[in-house]
Amino acid sequence: MNPTPISLTPDSIPDIPPDQFERVLALVAAIAQTIPAKSEPKYLTVHDAASYCRVAVQTIYNNRRYIARMPGVRKLLFTRESLDGWLETRRKKAKQKKCR
Repeated sequence: MNPTPISLTPDSIPDIPPDQFERVLALVAAIAQTIPAKSEPKYLTVHDAASYCRVAVQTIYNNRRYIARMPGVRKLLFTRESLDGWLETRRKKAKQKKCR
């Protein structure tokens, strides 16, 4: 969810004297820059992995033994790095088949 940008003018905030408005605006901008952006989860579920790789969910299930996943968890959880590696090997295999 992206926050809606707010247009601030000296007239929109009547309690702040006009000479201090620029200072308040600079402080608000500085505070906004210190707020960390929403981070992506480290592990992706099967549905998230399929969306990330732009493949069907069944493709992830069918290839789960070739994709490194988080061990010791009942759910299949993948990192983006492992999915990127798997996609790269798929591209190499497809290129080799094409060259034959």
